[in-house]
Amino acid sequence: MKRWPFVVVVATFACRGVLSIDEKELVSAAPPPPSTSDGGELDASADAPANDASCTFDLASDSKNCGFCGHVCPATCSFGACTADLVGQIQGNAVALAATSDRLYWTSAAQNRIRTMAKDGTGLRTLVTAADEPVGIAVRDPWIYWATRTQIARVAIDGGAPGQIAGAQSQAAYVALDGNDLWYTRSANPGDVRHVALDGGSVSVAVDTISTPAHLALDESSVFYTADDAPDVGLWRADRTTGAKTRLHAGAVVGLAMDGASLYVGDAAASSILRVGKSGGETTLVTGAVVRGIDVDDTWVYWTSEDGFVSRVQKNGGTGQRLAIAHQEPGAIVASDPQAVYWYAGLAIFTTPKPP
Repeated sequence: MKRWPFVVVVATFACRGVLSIDEKELVSAAPPPPSTSDGGELDASADAPANDASCTFDLASDSKNCGFCGHVCPATCSFGACTADLVGQIQGNAVALAATSDRLYWTSAAQNRIRTMAKDGTGLRTLVTAADEPVGIAVRDPWIYWATRTQIARVAIDGGAPGQIAGAQSQAAYVALDGNDLWYTRSANPGDVRHVALDGGSVSVAVDTISTPAHLALDESSVFYTADDAPDVGLWRADRTTGAKTRLHAGAVVGLAMDGASLYVGDAAASSILRVGKSGGETTLVTGAVVRGIDVDDTWVYWTSEDGFVSRVQKNGGTGQRLAIAHQEPGAIVASDPQAVYWYAGLAIFTTPKPP
């Protein structure tokens, strides 16, 4: 993969046009250094107390001790974070990002595209054109599923003719899969949470009358979702059978990730990362985090932040660790790969290794 140090990539969902590319094209520029306006726990000096007394390196620039002792960068270290690897340019702003063991998939609403490339940046393909402003995406072999502003659809993971699962679904947004159904939010006001069989059929409303629902996650008994507008703004749990709702956190949140016991969101008002129990109760994991995208693995919470960094914190709390420069306007991040995290920023997808 090619290195792309300090490149400005500007995201704007108003961008229009249709471009088809088969190879990566790099356009470099030198922006000012990333802002540290979210400050708090996430600069290099804040990480220093977690190191022992022998840690005397320049954590702001040492590529073998970047941000915290023992954090090795593939290339250079600046501002206590590694220079990210460019996976590839995507020639159209991404909205949502999904991954398998070897490939990345994303929606591009401005260009009405569903696209994919290998994690090493090769094999860029457009799987679907005329996708009608796609938003959420989920992948389960042998299908890719997505929501648009009018329908729920799918296409074979290797491409082919797309098929409609449910039509006339105004403002369909983010999606999640269980064993049998695709669940999705309709981000109208009022909107709702609905589900439909993975191979199509009748649509059922699981949770009704929500003020602009957005992200969602599922377990065996509940659907969890965020709501962006009053009076429902916050994080919610609803019974999958009855639709009975319980607010878990009041106040604006960004993103949603889940493990077996907890939910993880960015608290927009407090600029922090929250761990919220599925039955209630919340813990602030780290402060000074203006979150744009969030995901988890078995041990860590990872996020992209408004100031242009990718960071992580342990699920049980502690000092936040900056990992990489995310570039301007980073969005969704994927942490399912055991070796690396991936995210989009503007017109490109980036990656950085997970430290031990």
